[in-house]
Amino acid sequence: MKFRYVACFTMILLLTVKVFAWGDDAKLIIEALEGRMSIYYNGNPVRLEKPPLVVNGSTYLPLRVLADLFNKAIQWDARTNSIDMADRTDPLIGILKEEMVKKDLKVKELDEKIKLMEKQAAGQNMNIDDVEEEIREALGTHAGVSFLILLSGNENEVRVKLYTDLKEDQKAWNRLSSSEKLEYLQELGDAITTYYPEARIKGYAIDMKDSRRLMTFNSSPTGDMRFGTYKNYSTISTLEDMFNDEYRNYLADMCIGVKLLGNETNPVFEIHIPYEKYKAKWEATSDSRVKNLMGKITADIEAAFRECLITGYVYDTDGKVPLASCWKQPDDDLVFQREE
Repeated sequence: MKFRYVACFTMILLLTVKVFAWGDDAKLIIEALEGRMSIYYNGNPVRLEKPPLVVNGSTYLPLRVLADLFNKAIQWDARTNSIDMADRTDPLIGILKEEMVKKDLKVKELDEKIKLMEKQAAGQNMNIDDVEEEIREALGTHAGVSFLILLSGNENEVRVKLYTDLKEDQKAWNRLSSSEKLEYLQELGDAITTYYPEARIKGYAIDMKDSRRLMTFNSSPTGDMRFGTYKNYSTISTLEDMFNDEYRNYLADMCIGVKLLGNETNPVFEIHIPYEKYKAKWEATSDSRVKNLMGKITADIEAAFRECLITGYVYDTDGKVPLASCWKQPDDDLVFQREE
């Protein structure tokens, strides 16, 4: 049986998988035969809603039938008078990719836990000075503000002092909101608890320009950092706070930090001076003035702990170089030495 059709020539561009159809000006009247044949794909019969057409010996199938056979998606774009053809995404592939992403995240999470456990295990063998050095390297600056970080304490309590010079960093400090400061403190707290997971943390930030405290902070029982402080529960912690309050400007208006380490039998105190900043003032400070400061701290410690061997140092905080030292045994005089 013969039919007459009004047909549009169709071009399939295999490389770009776009099919274009000519417009009305390309209409032709052609003669086509209804195909009386069966279509098979990989040995399986293809079910056709409409029979194929044979034109001049060539068999034509609807484009959508071919797209379904070869797992292609097609879409008619009336604006450009074109058909877009693309590969269909197998839903199973999407599910498998999603599972792979989940597994990758799980592996990453486990890797981070392993690294944390390794750091914690290493932290048990690291003294507070080693931890301080690593944290200084990682968190010595924040949003344009430079901090000199001093740590003291042990696995139960870590005391933090953040020294900054607002003569240089005032604008950057003023730009920090309270939430941004707290965010930095949380990073600091998380870094400390990597090495000392059970430690309570307390501390303050101080402006070296005028020895003014800028903020105090501490950790909650759940490890969240917050503003404010808490009551000291150890004599060493109480003494250290007292030394930093009373003696921070004792040496010719140099802003110093005092750390109290050791235990009640062998306490060790360290006086830290940013030497590069205060080099001229330090060199102008007399030996007797330095000795008097170290003697006062020694007497305070001796009054609290009675029979103990006390050792003290003055350090260049930047390079951890000793500038002076002293020691005192029970019932003996203070021995003092200043480095050349």
